[in-house]
Amino acid sequence: MIAENSPSPEFDEVERARDSMRLLGAFLSMLKSRVITHRRFYLAHAITFGCNSKCRMCTYWQLTPRMKEDLRTEGVYQLLDEAYDSGMRAYYIFGGEPLIRKDIGRIVDYAKGRGFLTTMNTNASLLASKAASLTNLDLAFVSLDYNEYHDLIRGRKGSFDDAAGPHTQVEKL
Repeated sequence: MIAENSPSPEFDEVERARDSMRLLGAFLSMLKSRVITHRRFYLAHAITFGCNSKCRMCTYWQLTPRMKEDLRTEGVYQLLDEAYDSGMRAYYIFGGEPLIRKDIGRIVDYAKGRGFLTTMNTNASLLASKAASLTNLDLAFVSLDYNEYHDLIRGRKGSFDDAAGPHTQVEKL
């Protein structure tokens, strides 16, 4: 028996078919790019100047005051539309820290709805609070260092626990 609020098996099948077509589109775009057109097949987008860490190897956090210059949601949608129309099928989001944007879930939803394979680079410090809005994110890259060094490198006390989760146990190798 299916619970009242759960999607029907037919809905799941349609979603799987859409997802397969989206992934196939990304693969064919990459193949066409590499073999025929030599045009870009993915959009790498520094979506924000802002960051909530102060990593020693990065200077983005120093640009946080420039967040007011970030593209507004509608501007990102237009960028995605133009990229898709030009043949791009993969969308790589980075920054700064993409998860500090209040609209990041809507942007990921829009990108997936357009047909993009969606990926993000994040410090994961806000992942727990944003996870519910990121169901359409295909892949997240998280840089995680051994816990006694992670906070030092990121310049923010507690950043390891934020990224790995407070109950994560990491043993020394």
